[in-house]
Amino acid sequence: MIKPLVLAIALTLTGSAAAHAQALRAEAAATECAGKPSLNTATAAELECLDGIGPVLAARIVQARADLGGRFARIEDLMRVRGIGRKTFARIAPHVTL
Repeated sequence: MIKPLVLAIALTLTGSAAAHAQALRAEAAATECAGKPSLNTATAAELECLDGIGPVLAARIVQARADLGGRFARIEDLMRVRGIGRKTFARIAPHVTL
């Protein structure tokens, strides 16, 4: 029910196709960021929802998963990914599952 409302507000305020496209992108991002992503099944886009994880690091996580045979055995395996040290791991570990 909220999604059409967001779209209607965006179109009413600006009346432009650009606002419509922006509202659709925001809706898609909100859908992808719902819940805790699973390290073993999440897409790069879903991983980007994590604090401090951008497109490059998300792609590295997906590649590391593939290199490990398609799954992480432990959440701590994230620290094998270049760019994820103790601080980044501590920040994102509570927000992911296997």
